[in-house]
Amino acid sequence: MKSITCVLLALSLSAFSEESLITQTPTQKTPAPAVQKAPPAPVDHYLQGEPLENKYCPAYNARAAFDVTPKSFKYRPSDTTSFFDASLIYWYAGEEGLTIASSGVLSSGTLYSAQTTDTLFQTSNYKVGFKIGCGAVVDQESVYRVDYTRYRGTNTTDSGANLAYTLPTAGVSIGTAENGTAVWAVNDWFLQKTAAGLALSGPAVSSLWKIGVDLLDFVASRPFYEARRITMSPSAGLRIALIRQSMIVKLTENASMLSNLATQPIGSRSHSNSWSIGPRVGLDSYCLLPMGFRFEGGLAGSLLFTSYTSIVHREDVASVSFNEGPYSVSYSNYNCLRPMAELGLGFGWGMYLSDRDFHIDFSADYDFMLFWSQNMMRKLLDDTLTRTSAASNELYLHGLTITGRFDF
Repeated sequence: MKSITCVLLALSLSAFSEESLITQTPTQKTPAPAVQKAPPAPVDHYLQGEPLENKYCPAYNARAAFDVTPKSFKYRPSDTTSFFDASLIYWYAGEEGLTIASSGVLSSGTLYSAQTTDTLFQTSNYKVGFKIGCGAVVDQESVYRVDYTRYRGTNTTDSGANLAYTLPTAGVSIGTAENGTAVWAVNDWFLQKTAAGLALSGPAVSSLWKIGVDLLDFVASRPFYEARRITMSPSAGLRIALIRQSMIVKLTENASMLSNLATQPIGSRSHSNSWSIGPRVGLDSYCLLPMGFRFEGGLAGSLLFTSYTSIVHREDVASVSFNEGPYSVSYSNYNCLRPMAELGLGFGWGMYLSDRDFHIDFSADYDFMLFWSQNMMRKLLDDTLTRTSAASNELYLHGLTITGRFDF
């Protein structure tokens, strides 16, 4: 009996061992609990009314001024660098209201319109001038600069007046003659008239127009990146302008118009001087290209208090026996507001030198400038002749500007 019990116990232990071996699984390591990461700190943004500190992200308005580090400050960094530039300008100056004379026909002492009327305008050409500037870049961000622009132009026109005009046949009665002498009838550059109230005329007329423009600008700007390859530079500042111009017209008179003519040719001299001051705002933009090249464009506007210190017209006597006059008229201290507009488009290239210690830059632009209501000489004459306040005419400049710049 005891032996049977031992056998059963052995069989039970054997079965239990086999089952344990079958059902037992390898021991697995329990994974460590996941570490809870702290939520990311919110990105600071500029808030209205709070100071803009270094912790704020520059985003796409990062500074875009030329970043040079002079050698003398490598171990004591400077927050300010300097620059200067010089420009050669090749500009064309023109002005509305500089009509000199119209063609006419003189017959038996009477001036008639021609069948085909030509008009003689004051001509102009491109003239050379210059522009210089200097300034500083503070904190490699804010740019402060001073610019001076100088332009002078002298332009002449000569009629030649060897023309043969034909009188209109309708509405004109001059006996049997239908042809007369071709002449130039001067507009209102001469206030004097003939006894019949006709404009002075003659076979030849010439003119000389001189223009002088000086501009002085004090400008602050902040160049920044608007996109990866687009930079902008808004600016504001003060503009001072000095504009001087004169117009001299000479006429050789026809003896059949007036008796006892004065020494020929007779002359008419007009000039105006003005100074202006006021705010100037602008925006320059640049499209950056590979290898340091770029497209560039800019626009600006000014609204200037303008004082015409002298607007004077004088003329010679047309006839020693007959002259209605007056010989001279003038305005003095004529004050007003005058707007100015500027626009330019061009191409440029620049590069750093000596491990960014220096920077050089070159550009070529075609610029346009418009000065509203500058022909006060013509306004003076129109007001005197017609007793009405005619609008003065615009002065405009446009042409090529080639600039070189050096940052150090």
